[in-house]
Amino acid sequence: MIGVFLIGQKTGSKNNKTYFFNHVEMVKEIAELGTLEVKGVAQTTITNIQEDNSWFNFIKKTLIEKTVNLSLPYTAKYGIDMQSDKFNVVEKETEIEVTLPPAKLLSFEGHLDQKQGMIQKGYFIFPDENAFKEAEQKLYLENKKKLSENKEYIQKAQEKVVQVLQKYFKPFNKPVKVNFVE
Repeated sequence: MIGVFLIGQKTGSKNNKTYFFNHVEMVKEIAELGTLEVKGVAQTTITNIQEDNSWFNFIKKTLIEKTVNLSLPYTAKYGIDMQSDKFNVVEKETEIEVTLPPAKLLSFEGHLDQKQGMIQKGYFIFPDENAFKEAEQKLYLENKKKLSENKEYIQKAQEKVVQVLQKYFKPFNKPVKVNFVE
């Protein structure tokens, strides 16, 4: 009976050690959870009319105006590129260091089923079915570029990844340092 007590006491002692494992695939999956989703509406106007109140501009609007207004709801996702090989996890004496590629725009989806548009044309302008296609293409390319360069969203995505990794490594009782390297 005393032997069982001593075995139980030794196995239940406070000298237990948590072992750290360096598993890059697990970190990739965790970082993937840290994606940031942004929803918005992109808008554009393409016109051949200048905005002034001259008599000549009024005649031009009446006869040869061609203006396309288009708004397109979108969803953009920011996160870590999982195809990159810049993943590394190192356990140090005082901290856990994680190296990842920087966050970036991963996807930009325009919701074409929710688009709204209007064509305003003068008397001498015939219907042009390509006008909306051109506006959609311009809208898509311009907004994708703007969003891919948006430093605020990229920063928020990286902060979200850091928070997820800190929660994951919390049981190790060491601070987590995350480096984003190009």
